Amino acid sequence: MIPIIDIKKYPIFAVLFKIKKRNVNKVNLISMKRISFFATAIIILMTVGFISCKEDKDKPTPIITIDTQPTDANVTEGSVSGSLLVEASVTESVTLRYQWYSATSASNNSGTSLGADARSANFTIPATLMVAGSPYYYFCEVSATGGAEPKRSSTATVTVTAAEVKVSEITITPAEVVSVAVGETATLTATVAPADATNPNVTWSSLNIARAAIDAVTGVITGVSAGEVTIRATANDDSGITADKNITVISIIKVSGITIDPIGVVTVAVGETATLTATVAPVGATNPNVTWSSHNTAHAIVDAITGVVTGVSAGEVTIRATADDGSGVTADKNVTVISVFDQGDGSESNPYIINTPAQLDAMRYNLSAHYKLGNDIDLTAYLADSGAGYAKWGEAGWLPIGVNYENIFTGSLDGADHKIVGIWINRYSDNNSDDAEMFGLFGNIEGATVKNLGVEIAPAGIKGYFHAGGVAGFARDCNITNCYTTGDVSGVGYIGGLLGSIRYSSISNCYITGDISATMNNAGGVAGSGEESNISKCYTAGAVSAYYRGAGGVLGITRNGSISNCYVTGTVSGFQDVGGIVGSNSGNITNCYAAGAVIGGENTYGLQGHDCHTGGVVGFIGRGDNSIINCVALNPSVMTTGTDTHIGRVAGGLDAEFTNNWAYSAMSNEGGTPFPSGNGSAHVNGADCEAVPLANWWTNAPPAGAGWSETIWTFTDGQLPKLK
Repeated sequence: MIPIIDIKKYPIFAVLFKIKKRNVNKVNLISMKRISFFATAIIILMTVGFISCKEDKDKPTPIITIDTQPTDANVTEGSVSGSLLVEASVTESVTLRYQWYSATSASNNSGTSLGADARSANFTIPATLMVAGSPYYYFCEVSATGGAEPKRSSTATVTVTAAEVKVSEITITPAEVVSVAVGETATLTATVAPADATNPNVTWSSLNIARAAIDAVTGVITGVSAGEVTIRATANDDSGITADKNITVISIIKVSGITIDPIGVVTVAVGETATLTATVAPVGATNPNVTWSSHNTAHAIVDAITGVVTGVSAGEVTIRATADDGSGVTADKNVTVISVFDQGDGSESNPYIINTPAQLDAMRYNLSAHYKLGNDIDLTAYLADSGAGYAKWGEAGWLPIGVNYENIFTGSLDGADHKIVGIWINRYSDNNSDDAEMFGLFGNIEGATVKNLGVEIAPAGIKGYFHAGGVAGFARDCNITNCYTTGDVSGVGYIGGLLGSIRYSSISNCYITGDISATMNNAGGVAGSGEESNISKCYTAGAVSAYYRGAGGVLGITRNGSISNCYVTGTVSGFQDVGGIVGSNSGNITNCYAAGAVIGGENTYGLQGHDCHTGGVVGFIGRGDNSIINCVALNPSVMTTGTDTHIGRVAGGLDAEFTNNWAYSAMSNEGGTPFPSGNGSAHVNGADCEAVPLANWWTNAPPAGAGWSETIWTFTDGQLPKLK
């Protein structure tokens, strides 16, 4: 019998079998032959599904438990092996599923799935892991059918370490034969190859501890008894590599006595030398060396190794020789130091009289004494190839008296209107092996007086580094008067014909005729630089040049000082801040004239000046209470080149009081940026005057003339003034 389905009761069949609603009333009972099979099947499935849903609703949800967490692992780069294991269980008979993840930290909150190759409880650690990425982190997510909630394991850390590099060779140094005395020590050093061996350490051992012992870690050998012994270094990395060194242990024979030669009285003059010789007993002493010392270095010093004694000041001194072998044996020698001076006692009222080059040289051994020339001193032969000075200093020439900041001359030298002739210095760089830091007859002087002295420099000149001058390289709190220098002085910076640099000092009645040059900064006829110092009644006749900044006929640069009654006739040239009297001025200039050409803004290397100041009397004027009064610029020309340069007949700067200043009316001014046009006695260009004003013009009171004093100057028509 064919089943009949009421379409109105089961409208779903109308949908399934595409029976339109409008036809339902026409067909109340439909023969379902064509759909009988499908209808019957649907009814059966609906019945089974209902029963199944009821059964599933009553069935419990599986619960996953991770019983064993994966553990951390350590692997070696290049031979990575091993695996991570997770063990899990579930409460129902369902299938467990595993998926491993990599993470960027020890947290299992997130990670990157490792795909189908990592879906088992046992995860093989990737063989490609490297030290550079270590450490690595992994965790496993366990899931199951039946609606179970997935569970994640803890994170396992995989650390990759570098493969061990074994030692392949050991080299022991020193390579030469090693000898050590009984009771003494020597040190061996081991170097392993390759250089990147994981464990480069070695263990030292002695193959005969009756001969020598060795510290297993430091390699320090201690001699035990005379003979031969092998010392071994063994690599600590179980490579089995070793190296051996043969050591000779020698017996010690201690010094028992010292004899000093020459026998008898030893006498040495101040500044001269004598050599002592030590002979030890017994003849076969293991270490026959001694160390020399002076018990009173104020009287004599001694070379600790050679035993050469140098007299410092007159008196008695004990020289001691001490054995170097620790025996404690000593020997003494009494030395008498006699003065090289046969006149005077070095006091201010009774100075030492200098009559010879050797006596002049001896001044360095008593830097606080007072000295006076008894006659002219000629150093030509003393500094020649066969001279005593050359024997000490060679091609470096004269060693300045008071060579540096630790050795300062604080006494006095009265030239007594005598001169020192033939001095030369060549200590610019490589030849300066005596630690000289200032250069001249004197190096560094402080609180000193130098007067009535001429220094005539040899054609070789004085060549220093910084702070070089004919009389001294550096002077502080000094009084220099009635002195002159002839000959050339050169160096890097702070170079002057008389003094390199001066501070808080007074310079008067001095003159310079040589050429002065600095390869860098600050060159001046009298001094390269001056600070809070006064210069009066001085003149410069030589050329002055500075490669870079600060060139002046009297001072390269001055700070808070004064210059009065001075004149310059030589050419002054430089790169920046160039003036006939002062290159860079912060101070007062009074009653001075310059008559040489002034050239600024360009040097021998062709560099063009920038922000340069060039003037007939002063180049640059710094801030402060500066004044230029009663000065005359008689320069035939004041010229400069370059950009942003400033030029004036009297000054290259404006920041000063200008009073009664004059300038040669036909002076040639070229280059640079001139200051406001015009002239006048209170102007940077000065008022017009003749090239060689008449004698009465110099003495006329302003504004008719310079207003200079006849007690200081000598005036002659047709000639420039001269200092009296």
